[in-house]
Amino acid sequence: MPDAAKKLISRLGWLLALGIFGFCLFTVIHWTMTHQGLARPIIEFQTARTGGTYFPKITILILLLPPMLGCMLLGKGGDWLSKKL
Repeated sequence: MPDAAKKLISRLGWLLALGIFGFCLFTVIHWTMTHQGLARPIIEFQTARTGGTYFPKITILILLLPPMLGCMLLGKGGDWLSKKL
């Protein structure tokens, strides 16, 4: 396979991962600021443990770790695929 095609596959893998991560980032911040979605149980747990306060940055960090790791693996998968072809 030509080198140009391999580079394209590698870059598309990272662009796809970046797009997915951007969508996840928007969704998580929206959930955290509006106290909805998957952020609600985490916020309730924090308020129960800390006496009525919660930390939005910690909530965002907890909710963004899985998408961040998944997008990193997706991008690395594009690199791996471009080397195998």
